[in-house]
Amino acid sequence: MWTFSGNADRQIMPATALYTVSRYLVNGQLINGQTSLFVGSWFCKYGKTSGTRCGYVDSINFHPPSPPYPAGMYDFILANTQIPAIGGDSGGPSYQLSKAVGITSGCTTTDPLGCDAWPRAGYWNKAFITKIGNALSGTGYGLY
Repeated sequence: MWTFSGNADRQIMPATALYTVSRYLVNGQLINGQTSLFVGSWFCKYGKTSGTRCGYVDSINFHPPSPPYPAGMYDFILANTQIPAIGGDSGGPSYQLSKAVGITSGCTTTDPLGCDAWPRAGYWNKAFITKIGNALSGTGYGLY
């Protein structure tokens, strides 16, 4: 089931006999647990559009400017500019070594054209990530 409300979306995929759950990323990386990050942590994310990108954590208490999330209720991990999120990356895994850290939820950018394409020269784009605890409890949001 996919629902859309304002600038946020959710997707619930039923686990049936038609699906096989995999603990491996596209690059063959085994994910065998979860962990939390701190500012300055090195981690990677995989997105359908941008592929695998790695960089550092800028913030672990990021509040996206839009849509207006209640402060303190939905804190996200903000990546640095080495880890952009492009339209189509939402829902992709973020991980540190073999541990899951969250799910790509959207991006913040200085490019007035938004996050649907690579940022143009002179602009930046940073992914924000739903923290693993929130992702597992179903309190995450995606912006595209």
